[in-house]
Amino acid sequence: MDFLFINRRELDALIELPLIQRVVYIMGIRPYMDRATFIVGIKRRISYQSLRETCYVAPIPGVKAEYPSYQQMKRVVKSLARVGLLEIRSTPRNLIVRCLLADTKA
Repeated sequence: MDFLFINRRELDALIELPLIQRVVYIMGIRPYMDRATFIVGIKRRISYQSLRETCYVAPIPGVKAEYPSYQQMKRVVKSLARVGLLEIRSTPRNLIVRCLLADTKA
């Protein structure tokens, strides 16, 4: 599938969040959601490192490269759960989340 639907409920939940949280959800988590179970991290694994790479901004002359920390990614995922976008179902070795507001009716 070459497209991604974000529904109105997801957009409403994302609208007042910081940019890094929006990027992590829209580019690092949501594209890999299993449309049958709404779970990310089982069929297609994700990690805090992959989320860091999603947020990476390449350096340009005169501007320092940005690369969020591992701890910052953990806080981002927890904050997405706190606002009701995700349910964290991680195991000690795997990052697993369920997208609570996603639907497949699009």
